[in-house]
Amino acid sequence: MGIHHKAIILFVDDEESILDITTEYFSEKGYHVITASNGRQAVEILHQEKIDCVWDSIYIPRNIKRQGEVMTE
Repeated sequence: MGIHHKAIILFVDDEESILDITTEYFSEKGYHVITASNGRQAVEILHQEKIDCVWDSIYIPRNIKRQGEVMTE
């Protein structure tokens, strides 16, 4: 039997209800879900965790996006 990796998804949204719904749905589908309520929190998580997929809200302040771009260089 092979090793199975449970994909880790990071959801970023300032709406707590959106995070609650997506956490419940994707957890039931077998994914490990991590949430962040803002861009700074997301960047911190990305530095600490191995994330397979990031799903963010459409609007994240420009300075946070720049910080995220620098982080991936």
